[in-house]
Amino acid sequence: MDEESRQLLTINTHRGLYRLNRLPFGIKAAPAIFQQQLDTLTAGLEGTAAYLDDIIVTKTIEEHNSPLEAVFRRIQDFGPRLRLEKCSLLHTEIRYLGFVINAEGRRPDPTKIEAIQMPIPKDVSQLRAFLGLINFYGTFVRELHNLRAPLDALTKKLVAFK
Repeated sequence: MDEESRQLLTINTHRGLYRLNRLPFGIKAAPAIFQQQLDTLTAGLEGTAAYLDDIIVTKTIEEHNSPLEAVFRRIQDFGPRLRLEKCSLLHTEIRYLGFVINAEGRRPDPTKIEAIQMPIPKDVSQLRAFLGLINFYGTFVRELHNLRAPLDALTKKLVAFK
């Protein structure tokens, strides 16, 4: 954290003033600031993607080592520390943000699909919840907008829910 920000985030405690060295939890912009830092850290590194506290490196094991070494060097240069117990290395497939990702691409995580096996909605509130769930996986359903149209119509005012 830069000196100007540290002054703004000084906390008054019973033991006196406490000036923070790191971005604390609870700051509204913290996730965006952290994401910006990770984007800067991984900028120009081929085969990497970063989201919040995760860095994913390459599609296949064969192309994994060189970019992984580059990521580790960059992390060392930028200064954040890694916890080895939280690192997951050399996997050919990962479950991430509701998807299963491997060298072939991404597909919906079957455990998440099981979670949306729900009863038929009985009112508009339940229907809206269902539409929100299916929207997440919309990229995997061809013509979803056509399938949704009659359901969306039921959410409009002055339409009787049947």
